[in-house]
Amino acid sequence: MMKKRYQIEFGEDFITISDNKVEVVHWVQNEWEEDPSVVFSIANAIKLACEGKEIRKIIGKREVK
Repeated sequence: MMKKRYQIEFGEDFITISDNKVEVVHWVQNEWEEDPSVVFSIANAIKLACEGKEIRKIIGKREVK
């Protein structure tokens, strides 16, 4: 059984992907309203998180220890 790595939180006006309670990526509603093309990036990040891919390496964000 694969260990759950990422947590995906959907709020009324935000989406956050976290790893062990540390925020990896976060979007707020005005971001996708101002630039609707960001929705594709959000959907892709959610897909990668569900697949257990290493999101930090893909987006170039350092891991917080």
